[in-house]
Amino acid sequence: MAPCRTCRSRKKACNGARPECSTCRISGRQCAGYEPHVKGVFVNLDATTMESRMKSLIGNAIEEAKARKPEPVHVKNPRQDNLMSTTALSTLDLSPGEFQTHFLALWTYFKEAYARTPSCWSVGVSNLSLDSKALDMALISLATIRLSFTGHGNNYLVFSLSAYNTGLQAFRRILQSPRGESNPQLVVISLIFTLFEASQRQPTRIYESGWEGHLTGALALMKCQGPGRFQNGGFHVAFKKVREMAVLLAFTKREGTFLAESQWMEIPWKMVEKTSRDRLFDIALRMTTLYSRECQNSSRQYKEIYDDLLAWKRDWLRSEIFVSAECPNSSSLSLSLSLSDTTLFPNNEFSYTSAEYTALLLLLTHMTFQPSNVPSNPNLTTSTKINYPETEVQPLRTTLQTILTLPCFGRALSDAPGITEGRCRSLFPIWVLSQTTCTSNAGVGDYEDEWWGGLYGRVNFGVG
Repeated sequence: MAPCRTCRSRKKACNGARPECSTCRISGRQCAGYEPHVKGVFVNLDATTMESRMKSLIGNAIEEAKARKPEPVHVKNPRQDNLMSTTALSTLDLSPGEFQTHFLALWTYFKEAYARTPSCWSVGVSNLSLDSKALDMALISLATIRLSFTGHGNNYLVFSLSAYNTGLQAFRRILQSPRGESNPQLVVISLIFTLFEASQRQPTRIYESGWEGHLTGALALMKCQGPGRFQNGGFHVAFKKVREMAVLLAFTKREGTFLAESQWMEIPWKMVEKTSRDRLFDIALRMTTLYSRECQNSSRQYKEIYDDLLAWKRDWLRSEIFVSAECPNSSSLSLSLSLSDTTLFPNNEFSYTSAEYTALLLLLTHMTFQPSNVPSNPNLTTSTKINYPETEVQPLRTTLQTILTLPCFGRALSDAPGITEGRCRSLFPIWVLSQTTCTSNAGVGDYEDEWWGGLYGRVNFGVG
């Protein structure tokens, strides 16, 4: 029988009487009532204080995160002095200090194992933690599913699924509450659930998972709340990550998206300046409209986007990232259209963005030229096609394949499950390659030839 809040804080025996317990009534204290009954799932780094039946599962699940924990991390949260009142803590039998330690051990490990760039979304959403049980459990489930891929049996997986189930229940309660749909935390939680579902599948088979349902839910909530809710902080970072995945979803479904509307390209950036990548995805969203089944295309629209891509490329190469001290190869970089020499790539962010840019240029070239052996865009008539050179498609494919073999993409060219920032950012380029299959797959070696050769069938199974 769970004690009341007052007896628990005083460490006194409680008879559980309702509405107030006898211990409080006899001692003349006000009974603070009882916590709602929720089956909490969480870790405890000190296994000696846990119930015996949970020691093995949870103790093993946290061992590696604890062993790899970096220098102590201090929570920088304006609510730090009042953590006991947060939803996340009130339903768990842990002190505020314990909860912070456990959560930070897991999430810090995830950021180290997942993130490859300083601007990664996992870094930006950290300031939203320790405020909502649903979000905390979603983050915990994603962190532990990442640990489950390290080959330590099913302990991590079982724990991650338990945390996911607990977070999903809490998410539904928020959603069903009055004005719950207006809570931007739900968009962030849906984002985490999307990544959780996708990470359990092979990168080329995520379309068979539940990622689309969670992502569609995140987009519906986002549209309901309006662009003004995602202008700064962790919500803005999460918005950009959802937008990135929405581009992939729109292309795979051949449907337009509300994110291509001008207000969604402008209002979320009222308080922050757009990055080069933000501007690149503005162009990508315009392309989703052209690629949709409903769009009536014209050669002028294609030409405008083509020119905008080339202009974006020139501005990007002139940007400050190439003249910073951390880019020793900056003087060797050219403003030419070729990105085939990957030895000049100065950092991971440049590699990722190069892959995304090349993928967009390849897809646009494919859409407007469309070799006879590739399914064509039914909305693009012969009279509206732009006559790009036939040889342009294959060199772009070869360049993109070469970029995707860089170490920062992790196991992007593997069909094993897993999740890193590099693998996430390889999803769209790999999908583009699957849509632009040519007769020849020459390019980056025998292993890659075999892998690329079967790409169309693997990626497109379950799409649509």
